[in-house]
Amino acid sequence: MLSNIQLNSQRTSVTNLLEMLELEKLKYENANPKWTIKQQSDFMESVLLNMPACPIWVEQQTDNTSTIIDGFERITAIKNFVEGKFELQGLEFYKDLEGLKYDELKREKQRAIGNLYFDLNTIQKGTPAEAKEILKNRIKR
Repeated sequence: MLSNIQLNSQRTSVTNLLEMLELEKLKYENANPKWTIKQQSDFMESVLLNMPACPIWVEQQTDNTSTIIDGFERITAIKNFVEGKFELQGLEFYKDLEGLKYDELKREKQRAIGNLYFDLNTIQKGTPAEAKEILKNRIKR
């Protein structure tokens, strides 16, 4: 089983992740976000601070799409903010951005969000089902 595990890792930008979502190349396994607006704002402030983000884990499907295993909340926060679904609130460092939506940010801040890179780790479709389940459970811990 070990010799058949196929993993791939690549760096990808927020801009690319959002495009993958729009083209339905990247899908949610569980489309039930749990983060509050405050938690999403905190994450967006971390992005603006250029803090390294945890990797995103996906599982490649037979139709060459990928399903998000881990990173759903982070991707959802970015997508929601870029789409103007919430204003930044409760910020600790960028107090001058309090109450702003994505469209109200200066262009340099918008670019910083789009240029953030994530490590995108993929469990390839050739990985045996049993191994996929073990890996997915380990990732979700």
